[in-house]
Amino acid sequence: RDREGRSVAVHCTFRRADGLKKAHVGNPKLMLGLVAGGVIRLTRGPSGLLPEDAALQGVAGVLATAEGVEDGLTIALAAPEARVWAATSLGNLANVPVEHPCVSAVVVAQDNDWGKAQAVDAFNAAIERMEAAGRPVSVLRSHWGKDVNDAVRTDE
Repeated sequence: RDREGRSVAVHCTFRRADGLKKAHVGNPKLMLGLVAGGVIRLTRGPSGLLPEDAALQGVAGVLATAEGVEDGLTIALAAPEARVWAATSLGNLANVPVEHPCVSAVVVAQDNDWGKAQAVDAFNAAIERMEAAGRPVSVLRSHWGKDVNDAVRTDE
């Protein structure tokens, strides 16, 4: 969905029959449509309101965001008090509409891409863009694995 709540793209992830991992197909993830600036809205936070309704009622709260759906769902389960949106990719993280009136502060999950200078630069640029929106921004990092989802998984 875009900032106004319009559906602008579809994100599909093909999973194995047991649901535990991505399917072994050519491209297990597809994004169709205008992805830039769109997010996957995973939860509504404690108000239960759509962002548009929260804005109309003057209700703002913490937005947690991550690159992917898996990390976003992990955060949503761990912090039901947060509104959680998935950016769909590192490249789109800078486009998450954190200036939306329903957002009072932002927590951003960072993948552990320390060995990839381009990824670190893209993440830092996203944080700078979010900070420019005038909301407090915090970064959440996993102490092991590649991301916050890896930190809570027990299947490895």
